[in-house]
Amino acid sequence: MRIDNQKLVDTALTLNDPDHNVLGPNLYIESCQLYSHASTSSLVIAGVTMTDCTFEQIEPLLNFHFENAHLINTSFIGTYDGCDFGDWDSNKRSSIKDCDFTEAKVNNSRFINCDMASIKLPSWPIFSIINPCNAHEYVIGQDWPGDLGIDLDVITDMPAECSAIIMNAEKLASDNELSITDIYYILSNIPGFKTSL
Repeated sequence: MRIDNQKLVDTALTLNDPDHNVLGPNLYIESCQLYSHASTSSLVIAGVTMTDCTFEQIEPLLNFHFENAHLINTSFIGTYDGCDFGDWDSNKRSSIKDCDFTEAKVNNSRFINCDMASIKLPSWPIFSIINPCNAHEYVIGQDWPGDLGIDLDVITDMPAECSAIIMNAEKLASDNELSITDIYYILSNIPGFKTSL
């Protein structure tokens, strides 16, 4: 399946080709509903601008970079693990703003070169560290239980272009044999920590 070189308005799109689901180039999607069954290996973004849309990922999307995509005022539903939103080098190639992830499950995902004040994130146990590079010195200077220090070292050792990293505290708690209450109080001292209860 390939959709390119057109503008679609108020349309429902289903991405379910097992091999190739290509969006772009020169694809403009406005006020549309996208239902994606695509895996990381079968989803290709070749140049799309998505505005006022809903993007529902039916199967978990793992380690995918929304590169060559401009995501504007779009709501995301589904599971996104290890995904990148935005662009390391140029907002002319990829960008994200005014998007809503409150109904998504997000873990180990990075938001790059964007204004996080415009992004709505899921509530606890999902949390973010805003400008994680600014927290790295604090993280490596603490004594953390279990392997939590290793995990936090990795997620805060980011370039300055990383505006935020989004994590699932339940997974960190489970991996480090901590209660969800304990890990909240531990994480809440990290510079840039943000969540809503």
